[in-house]
Amino acid sequence: KKMGATETSFAKQFSEETSISVLTYNVFFGPYANEVRHPALLNIIKEKDCDVVCLQEVTAEFLKYLLDDPWIKRNYPFTSSTLRKIPRYHYFVLMLSKYSMTFKTWSIPTNLGRDFLVGTLAPGYFIATTHLESMEQHGPVRKQQLQRISEILEDHGEGILCGDFNFCATGNENVNVPEIYLDIWSHLRPNEDGWTEDTENNKMRYLIKPVTKQVRFDRMLLRAQSSLEAQSIDLVGNTHIPSHHDLWPSDHFGLICVLTKK
Repeated sequence: KKMGATETSFAKQFSEETSISVLTYNVFFGPYANEVRHPALLNIIKEKDCDVVCLQEVTAEFLKYLLDDPWIKRNYPFTSSTLRKIPRYHYFVLMLSKYSMTFKTWSIPTNLGRDFLVGTLAPGYFIATTHLESMEQHGPVRKQQLQRISEILEDHGEGILCGDFNFCATGNENVNVPEIYLDIWSHLRPNEDGWTEDTENNKMRYLIKPVTKQVRFDRMLLRAQSSLEAQSIDLVGNTHIPSHHDLWPSDHFGLICVLTKK
C-alpha cells in the first residue's frame, strides 16, 4: 500500500461525524525556555486530543519538534506544513487535522509576513486560522486583513475563524469584525473575561515584558446562521508548567471549542 493511501483510510470524514473539537493556540515563537515549553505545548495537544489544531507563531524548530513526534504523526495525518517547505518568515500559522482536509494559504495585506490559512473539511465546511498584524498602531492594517479574510470566506460555507486577532474582544476595533460572525466566548460565557494574555495569572508573560496586560486577543468566531452550534469553549495552558513556577507553555492561553451539527 502507498503510505498516503494507508493514512487516508484512518482519517475521519467530517460528513460522518456529529461533533468536532478545535484548539487554537498562539505558541509563542520565543526563543524562551523552548526545551521546557515545547514539551509542555506538545503535552497539551496530546492531552486535549482535539480533532483540529490551529497554531500561531510556529517556528521551523517547533514545527520539526511536532512533526517528528510519533503520536502526532499517527493522530494527525493531515497537516498544512507541506505548504511551507522553507518558512519565509521566522514564524507562521499551522493546522493539524484528524479529518481528511485540504489546505490553502491566502495572502492578506501585511508588513509582517502574516497570511491566512483555510482548511476545507468537506464541501461547505471550513476551519480557518490567522495571526493578524501585531502592535496597537497597526489597527488600519488589521481592518484591511479582516476585510480580505471576509471576502475569502464568503464562498467557503460555514465554519470557524480562529487565531490571534491582536486586538481585544472588548476594544473598538471590534466594529471591523463582520457581523455574520458570532464570538463563541461572548456567546457561551458572557459574564467571564476570558483573558488570553494575562499578566495577573501568567508570570512568564510579565517577566518577558514587565507591563500589566489583560486582553482577549485570541478568538474563535462561528459563522452565524450555521448548521454548526458551539457547545463549549475553554481556556487551556493557563497554569504554569509543573515544577517550573516561572514558566507557562506560552505567553498566550489557548482556546478549545466543541461544535455539533444541528
